Amino acid sequence: MSKIDHGGSAYPVPEYSGDHGMTLRQWYAGQALTSLPADVAAHYPADVARYAFNLADAMIAHESRERREAEAKEKGQ
Repeated sequence: MSKIDHGGSAYPVPEYSGDHGMTLRQWYAGQALTSLPADVAAHYPADVARYAFNLADAMIAHESRERREAEAKEKGQ
């Protein structure tokens, strides 16, 4: 199984070195839930959770690709 990219802290505080609370992945998943009707989440909670985290993972992967492309462009590659 591959390592999950959590995207870092959702609300980073540079001078704080302890537990960083909610990850960006968790925040994205929570935001994905807001697009679903409440009755769907109530009847299919495991499917909805999987869907929300799959969307969060896709968003983090997309951001990572964009960041790498921008860095490569910056370096003139």
